[in-house]
Amino acid sequence: MENTKVVAVSSLASHALVIANGILLADSFNVLLVEEPGHGPRYYFPRGDVRMDLLTSSATKSTCPYKGEASYWSLGDSDGGDDGGHSDSGYRDFVWSYEKPIDSVAAIAGCMCFYNDRVALSLDGERSE
Repeated sequence: MENTKVVAVSSLASHALVIANGILLADSFNVLLVEEPGHGPRYYFPRGDVRMDLLTSSATKSTCPYKGEASYWSLGDSDGGDDGGHSDSGYRDFVWSYEKPIDSVAAIAGCMCFYNDRVALSLDGERSE
């Protein structure tokens, strides 16, 4: 049986912000919208528009047959050490990226995506789910 699932990637003509634990983590006018059947919309931010200095990479990986292998990040120190009070269990592995996605979604390579339900995401000043 042939796989017919389609993942659509498009540029979003909006100003997008992500706040987690009271901290502005992403601010961009260059977000990619990823729509995949069976999932809500996902917003992929260029890495240069994300506060990578506040995120720590984790050993967590996952694989999606439609996008490839994802790597994950946490807010603050993911090993339980001193992180200035930014760490919280709700912010472990809450950001991911496909460093080398499959060709059909190559545009998302290196972009960062946040779990919508674990952050405050706004598009043009309006809160988004």
